[in-house]
Amino acid sequence: MLYILLICLIISIIITGILIRNYFTFEPLVDTTNTLKNDTLLSVCIPARNEEKNLSRCLRSILFQNYKKIEICVMDDHSDDKTWHIMNEYQTQHPDKVRIFKSSPKPDGWLGKSWACHQLSQKAKGEYLIFIDADTWMKQDVLKAAIQRFKQYNLDCLTVWPQQITRSFWEKVLIPMLYYVLLGFLITDYVTNIPKWIPAFLRKYISPLFAAANGQFIAFSKDVYQKIGGHEVVKHEIVEDVELSRIIKRSGFRLRMFHGIGSFYCRMYNNRLEIRDGFRKNFLAGFHYNIFLFVLAGIFHIIMYILPVVLFVYGLISSHQIILSLSFLVLALTLFQRILLADWFKWNKWYAFSHSLGVLWFQYLGILSVTDYLLKRNVNWKGRSIKLKTGSSHTRL
Repeated sequence: MLYILLICLIISIIITGILIRNYFTFEPLVDTTNTLKNDTLLSVCIPARNEEKNLSRCLRSILFQNYKKIEICVMDDHSDDKTWHIMNEYQTQHPDKVRIFKSSPKPDGWLGKSWACHQLSQKAKGEYLIFIDADTWMKQDVLKAAIQRFKQYNLDCLTVWPQQITRSFWEKVLIPMLYYVLLGFLITDYVTNIPKWIPAFLRKYISPLFAAANGQFIAFSKDVYQKIGGHEVVKHEIVEDVELSRIIKRSGFRLRMFHGIGSFYCRMYNNRLEIRDGFRKNFLAGFHYNIFLFVLAGIFHIIMYILPVVLFVYGLISSHQIILSLSFLVLALTLFQRILLADWFKWNKWYAFSHSLGVLWFQYLGILSVTDYLLKRNVNWKGRSIKLKTGSSHTRL
């Protein structure tokens, strides 16, 4: 057990180092020192399915942007609520800005969101395509900042990780876990620039391993989007945003990530059931349905974040000072990491103490996801049924 705790401590130190590095190097999208100007037409593309609670806030925030050369293209993805009615109202009020469409029937082999985004890309007239989710909203300088960043870094694609708004108990426990994994295990600089310590002959093979993106805000220059095949090349991928980032990297184009703290916001889910169903559809898909790798990741998290808690209690009861000290150091580092993340993203710091609870919840979700996959069980999301195809990385919706 001592050797395991020592390994956990070393890994915790490495994670802490990565997180601190990202804290200082992961750039905000909005940079007030950047004064580049451009009058290029931007197409903001919004796929919307049953978004009557969110769509108005999203559209209002875009209409109030200080970058005026914008068209807002909204696709009603077969909603059965008031989404179309809301879209219609905004087009009537802002006919020069808002263009609305009804999705055509989805062809076989396509997932709903990718099909809606594909149709939007064909309707859009802008030189840049910015795909955002309908449950996001932004401050008035976000789109201007996006075009500035494209020019500043000579980018082909950029993506933004929003400041996630959490209100219910389970949101506060679980949503920060996503950012913990992203910013504790990935050096964000490497998404754009391959580390110099990787030999040159390996870089084109290694580069896609550092790819990451967030479909809540992912933007392309239109010509590059068309060159890589757009959403059609990821039509069967549940985690289409990550796959698009890999294709961008594999094709030799430039991708950069930014954060949206203080400027770009999202509330992904409202309660535990929404979180479960939302993550359930893409948890295993994020591992390309590699059961071995998925189980290995689960074991790693149990050893890293559950075992030290058990051993700390054991150390207290048995007065085993070495086990007590090592487990305490591991737990203290994890707590420091979560407090730093909470301070960074404006979350409640007290929920840093819930990290082990969040890990246990994701173990439960992992078991559920593997069971869905092996039993060929459908997963429901927004009134649609997703069936995982055993033995393939594809899904059918």
